[in-house]
Amino acid sequence: MKAIDIFRRYWGELLYVFSNSYNMVLSMVVSFIATAFIEPADMGVIQAVLLNNLYLGFLHCGVFNGLNRNIAYYKSRKKEDLVQDMVNTGYTVSYVVAILGGVLALFLLAYYILTGKTLVYILSSILLFFLLIFNPLNNVVDATFRSGQQFKQLGKINSISTTIYAILSFLPIILGYIGKIIADSLRFAISYIFKIPYRPYKQTGYGSKTSLILLIRTGFPMLVSGYLWTVFVSCDQTYIAHYLTSKDLGLYSLAGYVMTAVLMIPTSVNALLYPKAATRYGQTNNPHSLYEFWKKSLCIYALLLFPACVIIYFILPYVIAFLMPKYVEGVHAAQYSLLTCMTFITSGPAVIFGTLRKNNFYILLISLSIIAFWLVVTINANYFSSIERVAFLRFAISFVQMIFILGITYNYVKK
Repeated sequence: MKAIDIFRRYWGELLYVFSNSYNMVLSMVVSFIATAFIEPADMGVIQAVLLNNLYLGFLHCGVFNGLNRNIAYYKSRKKEDLVQDMVNTGYTVSYVVAILGGVLALFLLAYYILTGKTLVYILSSILLFFLLIFNPLNNVVDATFRSGQQFKQLGKINSISTTIYAILSFLPIILGYIGKIIADSLRFAISYIFKIPYRPYKQTGYGSKTSLILLIRTGFPMLVSGYLWTVFVSCDQTYIAHYLTSKDLGLYSLAGYVMTAVLMIPTSVNALLYPKAATRYGQTNNPHSLYEFWKKSLCIYALLLFPACVIIYFILPYVIAFLMPKYVEGVHAAQYSLLTCMTFITSGPAVIFGTLRKNNFYILLISLSIIAFWLVVTINANYFSSIERVAFLRFAISFVQMIFILGITYNYVKK
């Protein structure tokens, strides 16, 4: 097949990957710009308030996770009526979750006002409100694009919304942390509004109890594993927020920004790989059919993550010293986070857990990782009084985690 034919065949996928890469680079640049004009203590408060989002991850009971797998799986089995019913159910659940999240954010806002918290707390809770409102809505719409493999349209929309966010990113230069909160709040809303007219599956009803149960049965184990993974990735921030200072958390936000930017790679590529894995498995119902997927996904992630992490690792100290001198103390912790990012080459093979609906081992592994982290920092609290040591601990645990994930997924598809 000629190169031009390959380009035409995979044009939609390439555009989607480009849009996410564009988003990754821009997010990192924007984060650096914003952080350069925000005091570490204020940044720490914003990060601490947004951590509340972690505690609300179970509100949808796995429905969104189930959609990501089931649309592609049942579409390959020619069950279009069931697919539409599940989409309807997903939309209904997203509205309920958005309302509940918005109400909880308003309660937090009222608490901060009544207890006399500073303006940065109050405005951060408004940012949390936008996050909790639009995240569930975006999750369902994105699932219909990705599982329907409408990557070309989604890539166009993401590129446009990212460009608008690039323009908004200059607000922190003028307004400091207030500008960041405004820009991020608008970003959540714009992303959803732009997708609505082009979504491949529109809501035609409220869904059904049958679809709800099917989505929860499929998605809840995936939700648990994904939620636990998010908790594990945020263990370091949670520890610093509770046991170190706001300045430490603000300095550590640099590590968070770097990881968030690099994570755009596995997030965007998985959006391509997941429906393809589910479709292949749906056609054969044979785990061994995913063996080639296991090998190719591992190679793809190694080729994408390793060069990106190595380059950022070495240029980061110079970039921060030039653009963000207030955050120089956070550079070493950010470099350790880049080492952690290298262990995310397991993101592709880990798709097999959800595709085969064999999530128990993954849930156990992540749970043990969380327990190990908190056990170590609790026993050696005096030793973990610096953000660098906390970041290195997470890398060490992530490395062990990587070995187990690769081994067990290989066993699933090879036997």
